[in-house]
Amino acid sequence: LGVAGHTAATLAQPILAYRAPSLMPDALIDVPHRVQLPGTACALYSLGMVMDYWHAHDSANPTALVCDKDESLQRLEPHVSRFSCAPTTPRRLLDVAIALGHTHNGSCWSASHLVELAASFGYAARAVHRASAADLKAVLSSGHPPLVI
Repeated sequence: LGVAGHTAATLAQPILAYRAPSLMPDALIDVPHRVQLPGTACALYSLGMVMDYWHAHDSANPTALVCDKDESLQRLEPHVSRFSCAPTTPRRLLDVAIALGHTHNGSCWSASHLVELAASFGYAARAVHRASAADLKAVLSSGHPPLVI
Protein backbone atom coordinates (compact mmCIF):
# COMPACT_ATOMS: atom_id res chain seq x y z
CA LEU A 1 0.00 0.00 0.00
CA GLY A 2 1.22 3.48 -0.75
CA VAL A 3 -0.33 6.92 -0.81
CA ALA A 4 -1.17 8.16 -4.28
CA GLY A 5 0.70 11.34 -5.11
CA HIS A 6 3.58 10.81 -2.68
CA THR A 7 7.06 10.30 -4.04
CA ALA A 8 8.37 8.32 -1.08
CA ALA A 9 9.04 4.61 -1.37
CA THR A 10 5.48 3.92 -0.23
CA LEU A 11 3.90 3.97 -3.69
CA ALA A 12 1.95 1.05 -5.13
CA GLN A 13 2.65 -1.54 -2.49
CA PRO A 14 0.66 -4.73 -3.16
CA ILE A 15 -2.03 -6.54 -1.31
CA LEU A 16 -1.79 -10.25 -2.07
CA ALA A 17 -4.59 -12.76 -1.99
CA TYR A 18 -2.67 -15.94 -1.30
CA ARG A 19 -3.90 -19.48 -0.78
CA ALA A 20 -0.88 -21.76 -0.72
CA PRO A 21 1.18 -23.71 1.82
CA SER A 22 2.82 -21.61 4.51
CA LEU A 23 6.42 -20.46 4.19
CA MET A 24 9.01 -18.79 6.34
CA PRO A 25 10.21 -15.47 4.96
CA ASP A 26 13.90 -14.64 5.16
CA ALA A 27 13.08 -11.42 7.00
CA LEU A 28 10.16 -10.37 9.17
CA ILE A 29 8.45 -7.02 8.76
CA ASP A 30 7.70 -5.09 11.94
CA VAL A 31 4.05 -4.16 11.37
CA PRO A 32 2.33 -2.28 14.22
CA HIS A 33 -0.34 -4.33 15.98
CA ARG A 34 -3.96 -3.64 16.78
CA VAL A 35 -6.33 -5.40 19.14
CA GLN A 36 -9.25 -6.74 17.14
CA LEU A 37 -12.68 -6.28 18.67
CA PRO A 38 -14.93 -9.34 18.88
CA GLY A 39 -17.52 -9.40 16.12
CA THR A 40 -15.42 -7.50 13.60
CA ALA A 41 -13.49 -8.95 10.70
CA CYS A 42 -9.78 -9.50 10.85
CA ALA A 43 -9.30 -8.19 7.28
CA LEU A 44 -10.24 -4.64 8.29
CA TYR A 45 -7.89 -4.73 11.28
CA SER A 46 -5.15 -6.16 9.06
CA LEU A 47 -5.64 -3.34 6.57
CA GLY A 48 -5.45 -0.86 9.45
CA MET A 49 -2.16 -2.40 10.61
CA VAL A 50 -0.67 -2.11 7.12
CA MET A 51 -1.83 1.54 7.00
CA ASP A 52 -0.15 2.06 10.40
CA TYR A 53 3.05 0.54 8.98
CA TRP A 54 3.18 3.04 6.10
CA HIS A 55 2.14 5.92 8.40
CA ALA A 56 5.04 5.06 10.73
CA HIS A 57 7.41 5.33 7.73
CA ASP A 58 5.90 8.62 6.52
CA SER A 59 3.41 10.57 8.62
CA ALA A 60 1.81 11.91 5.42
CA ASN A 61 0.37 8.42 4.87
CA PRO A 62 -3.10 8.27 6.42
CA THR A 63 -4.25 5.77 8.99
CA ALA A 64 -7.76 5.08 10.24
CA LEU A 65 -9.39 3.09 12.99
CA VAL A 66 -11.78 0.27 12.14
CA CYS A 67 -14.64 1.61 14.26
CA ASP A 68 -15.43 4.15 16.97
CA LYS A 69 -15.25 1.46 19.68
CA ASP A 70 -11.48 1.21 19.11
CA GLU A 71 -11.00 4.77 20.35
CA SER A 72 -13.62 4.50 23.12
CA LEU A 73 -12.02 1.37 24.57
CA GLN A 74 -8.56 2.94 24.37
CA ARG A 75 -9.81 5.81 26.54
CA LEU A 76 -11.46 3.41 29.00
CA GLU A 77 -8.40 1.14 29.17
CA PRO A 78 -5.36 3.41 28.68
CA HIS A 79 -3.02 0.69 29.99
CA VAL A 80 -3.94 -1.55 27.00
CA SER A 81 -2.56 -0.48 23.64
CA ARG A 82 -5.45 -1.15 21.25
CA PHE A 83 -3.77 0.53 18.28
CA SER A 84 -0.28 1.82 17.56
CA CYS A 85 -0.91 5.00 15.59
CA ALA A 86 -3.45 7.70 16.32
CA PRO A 87 -5.90 8.00 13.43
CA THR A 88 -5.24 10.80 10.95
CA THR A 89 -8.85 10.86 9.78
CA PRO A 90 -12.24 10.62 11.49
CA ARG A 91 -13.34 8.17 8.75
CA ARG A 92 -13.53 4.56 9.95
CA LEU A 93 -12.61 1.53 7.84
CA LEU A 94 -15.84 -0.28 8.75
CA ASP A 95 -18.05 2.71 7.87
CA VAL A 96 -16.32 3.17 4.51
CA ALA A 97 -16.52 -0.57 3.74
CA ILE A 98 -20.26 -0.49 4.49
CA ALA A 99 -20.74 2.63 2.34
CA LEU A 100 -18.89 0.92 -0.54
CA GLY A 101 -21.26 -2.05 -0.21
CA HIS A 102 -18.47 -4.48 0.72
CA THR A 103 -19.88 -5.56 4.08
CA HIS A 104 -22.79 -5.00 6.43
CA ASN A 105 -21.31 -6.69 9.49
CA GLY A 106 -17.53 -6.21 9.20
CA SER A 107 -16.73 -9.38 7.26
CA CYS A 108 -14.65 -8.54 4.22
CA TRP A 109 -13.17 -11.54 2.41
CA SER A 110 -12.55 -10.08 -1.04
CA ALA A 111 -9.05 -8.89 -1.91
CA SER A 112 -10.58 -6.62 -4.58
CA HIS A 113 -12.82 -5.02 -1.95
CA LEU A 114 -9.82 -4.42 0.32
CA VAL A 115 -7.98 -2.80 -2.60
CA GLU A 116 -10.94 -0.48 -3.20
CA LEU A 117 -11.17 0.30 0.52
CA ALA A 118 -7.45 1.13 0.65
CA ALA A 119 -7.84 3.33 -2.43
CA SER A 120 -10.63 5.28 -0.73
CA PHE A 121 -8.01 6.34 1.84
CA GLY A 122 -5.53 7.36 -0.87
CA TYR A 123 -3.49 4.16 -1.06
CA ALA A 124 -2.46 2.45 -4.28
CA ALA A 125 -2.83 -1.32 -4.01
CA ARG A 126 -3.48 -4.36 -6.13
CA ALA A 127 -4.86 -7.84 -5.62
CA VAL A 128 -2.94 -10.83 -6.84
CA HIS A 129 -4.96 -14.03 -7.02
CA ARG A 130 -3.25 -17.41 -6.93
CA ALA A 131 0.07 -15.84 -5.95
CA SER A 132 2.86 -18.32 -5.49
CA ALA A 133 5.02 -18.74 -2.43
CA ALA A 134 7.83 -17.10 -4.42
CA ASP A 135 5.58 -14.10 -5.14
CA LEU A 136 4.81 -13.67 -1.45
CA LYS A 137 8.44 -14.10 -0.47
CA ALA A 138 9.47 -11.42 -3.02
CA VAL A 139 6.97 -8.96 -1.55
CA LEU A 140 8.16 -9.66 1.99
CA SER A 141 11.82 -9.41 0.95
CA SER A 142 11.15 -5.98 -0.56
CA GLY A 143 9.91 -4.74 2.82
CA HIS A 144 6.25 -4.48 1.84
CA PRO A 145 3.71 -5.98 4.25
CA PRO A 146 1.10 -7.93 2.26
CA LEU A 147 -2.39 -8.80 3.37
CA VAL A 148 -2.92 -12.51 2.91
CA ILE A 149 -6.53 -13.70 2.78
